[in-house]
Amino acid sequence: MAASGNAAVSYAAYHEEVLPRVKQPPELRVVEHRSAVDRASMFRAGMIFLAAIAIIAAIIYNNVVLTELTAEIEQAKTELEMLQSENRRMLVEFESKVSLRNIEEVASDSLGMAKIESYQVEYVDLCGGDRVRVAQKEELGLFDEIRLGIDRILEYLTLS
Repeated sequence: MAASGNAAVSYAAYHEEVLPRVKQPPELRVVEHRSAVDRASMFRAGMIFLAAIAIIAAIIYNNVVLTELTAEIEQAKTELEMLQSENRRMLVEFESKVSLRNIEEVASDSLGMAKIESYQVEYVDLCGGDRVRVAQKEELGLFDEIRLGIDRILEYLTLS
């Protein structure tokens, strides 16, 4: 309250001082441009999303490949069991065909062979003693030595 030469006080001045001022809400402005921080965080979020999608796709692809390989392994095991069974069957058949009784039948019936008689056996004595026979070296003449020398030279020239 200001005192002036005049004792009258204006009502408005009194009212302003006594009544508290009502705060005005701040003005809100719409900003169309996003700041660099917002763009960077959006970029990071996008990259994280893409990385997550890539990881999920890799896991799904891995499971698909694993399933295919497991199916191939099972198919190969089934085929192996079938081939082993076929191998056993063929071995039994082979053993029956190669048995001593079958060989005797084929030899006597088809080939007309008979068992050996005791008078047909002749023994060879290999215990007569050991002997060594050394071959004599042939004496070469002058022309033979020249011919061998020329042959050795020609052989050397053809190798190099």
